[in-house]
Amino acid sequence: MRRGLKVRLIGFSVLGLSAAIAGCSPKGNGGGTGGGPTPKLSTGEMSDFFKTKVSGKSGGRFTDATFADPKTFNPVLANETSSTDALGPVFDSLVARNPETLEFEGALASSWTTSDDKKTWTFKLRKGVKWNDGQPFTADDVIFSFDVVYDKNIASATRSIITFDGKPLIYTKIDDMTVALTLPYPIGPFLDLVGITIIPKHKLEPIWKSGGFNTAWALSTPGADIVGTGPFSISKYTPGQSIAYKRNPYYWRVAADGKQQPFLEGGVTQIVPDLNTVLARFKSKESDYTAVRSQDWVTVKNEEAAGDYKAVDAGPAWGFSYLGFNVNPANTKMPEYKRAWFSKKEFRQAISSALNRDNMVTTALRGIGHPLCSPVSVANKLFYDSALQPYKCDPAKASAQLASIGLSTKNAEGILTDSAGHPVEFTLMTNTGNTVNLQICTAIQDDLKKIGVKVIITPVEFNSLVERMRKTFDWEANVLAFTGGVEPLNGKNIWNSSGMAHVWWPKQDKPATVWEAEIDGIFNAAARETDEAKRKKLYDRWQEVIYDQQPLIMLVTGDSLYAVHNRLTNVRPNALARNVRWNLDEFSER
Repeated sequence: MRRGLKVRLIGFSVLGLSAAIAGCSPKGNGGGTGGGPTPKLSTGEMSDFFKTKVSGKSGGRFTDATFADPKTFNPVLANETSSTDALGPVFDSLVARNPETLEFEGALASSWTTSDDKKTWTFKLRKGVKWNDGQPFTADDVIFSFDVVYDKNIASATRSIITFDGKPLIYTKIDDMTVALTLPYPIGPFLDLVGITIIPKHKLEPIWKSGGFNTAWALSTPGADIVGTGPFSISKYTPGQSIAYKRNPYYWRVAADGKQQPFLEGGVTQIVPDLNTVLARFKSKESDYTAVRSQDWVTVKNEEAAGDYKAVDAGPAWGFSYLGFNVNPANTKMPEYKRAWFSKKEFRQAISSALNRDNMVTTALRGIGHPLCSPVSVANKLFYDSALQPYKCDPAKASAQLASIGLSTKNAEGILTDSAGHPVEFTLMTNTGNTVNLQICTAIQDDLKKIGVKVIITPVEFNSLVERMRKTFDWEANVLAFTGGVEPLNGKNIWNSSGMAHVWWPKQDKPATVWEAEIDGIFNAAARETDEAKRKKLYDRWQEVIYDQQPLIMLVTGDSLYAVHNRLTNVRPNALARNVRWNLDEFSER
């Protein structure tokens, strides 16, 4: 999400571009506050607002584009970038890590203190903040937000991140503008973990109490009912076409000259069929900014002056792309013999050994990227394990690894078979509309054909693919990506065996393997460790286990490439933020 980098809600994304590219639609569709004069806050009302260093002029709109509809407008349930990107401008958290300085800043909390034993954190809430419907924001909203996240009947991926050795935080209202969060023991990266999305009690508590929260704020919900504290609110959503936003007149940040942000009156994200159309809309000036695929970078860069825009290489992405295999017993449609293959470390290692990642960088990323060997980005100087090296492409080694588990005989078509005569083949899914992922899948198909493994590529609409992974579990293998961040513990819901996003077998009652139990222990220990150097050693071991077991086979990562039309100012693309509009409240027309 915006400035808070909601990496707790680590979401599926597409390689090189977030699954919902920060985008919008033709100018004039949406924006404004609508229905009467815009409320104007007094200087006194804004006295406790966050003071920024930017300046800008009031008025105007942003336009951008994406190729995926959101799945939900409920930020507690949102766990894929098609939804979190859409909701990013609407909601906030207590604190946020600034992606440019990596320092923590107060968001809905203006300040915080810790007790001597480092177990209790007390947050002073920012005075004068209102929800975008004009209702005051108070400690009751914070308490309610934690109530919902900790409700086991709610499908929230955030719950596992703020649960420590099975114990929740103890959260207490001190007064209307103060809350205290008490931990079972000191948590080193606590500020990285506590940034849950704050939701309005006055709008959602009745729905929650009635048992309807898991269907609340569906896509059919009118924009006026989706209430947040972010710089913009949703004014209208038209499925398959656009999401219109309007300015939140009560937003809690002010510019250097005292002018209330956001500067823009609103904007529209248009929903288009694919990434080619996303780029076409940018080039025709129907959108103001876009993430850029590696395959388009040279052309985009060369046309920079003529197109009156700035092309920006923000450096290596902080997320990771992967090839994953499904070993979840809940997938009753997949033959048991395939699950037996996928469950063997030697099978996964063989697949990894057969892949030519350098070729993927050259073809899919046009040379603007790097082979991956770890879920921690090379950009993360704090926690990346530099001792690891990407698996080398070695078909002979891959064939030997497969032979070690009885997969050495080929049929008349040149496909390996198991002892029962089943051909070694699997269906590989990725999201439609993304040529980069499809090119990677084709490279995987070609590489594995050389060792006698047949790959059937099946593109699936993004949200349908997420549905298969989270609910029906009807898939065999996939190529997707996860967004990332500074603190690996934010990805606990991926790596813990009980995590909802534990791709290969989510929500295990107990660890299915010894190595998964070890990872659970590593993350529990890392949560307790306040010494960053010692936490680094724990994360190195985690990366080594993933490197050995290959539950998710790391592929490649590209640089974060963006282009921004010069009609806007204060647009500062950032690889860690993973979204052009992370500071949308600062955007201004020139």
